[in-house]
Amino acid sequence: MALRLERVTTPTSEVVALWSEVTEGSVSLRGASVVLEGLSNLDALCERGCVWLGSEEVGVSLAVVEERVIKILFVTPERRGRGVGRATLGMLLDEASAVDAWALPGDRASKSLYESIGWRARLLTMRGD
Repeated sequence: MALRLERVTTPTSEVVALWSEVTEGSVSLRGASVVLEGLSNLDALCERGCVWLGSEEVGVSLAVVEERVIKILFVTPERRGRGVGRATLGMLLDEASAVDAWALPGDRASKSLYESIGWRARLLTMRGD
């Protein structure tokens, strides 16, 4: 099934479950607490139209985009390595007009994904030209 991307304005149980995976899975990553601290209120993020859900019958990716910056791009573990991240990123470039992204120190997978579309690392963010 093809990936669909939709903006989330009210957190559904599916979005809340994915958000829990994002926050619980990131707890041990260097720098994650600072990123998540500023993005801790899921309801407010949804109300502002910053949350995006990628679905293939069920949710497989979740992103937070504020002011054209991808602050979180999460793909469920069972869908990683299958093009879901790349497809979600491509849709975010179009739908959310994303021009920049955050990647945590040591998060080689995210950095590689952003570099694959030509963005370059600058400090802790990735930027398109």
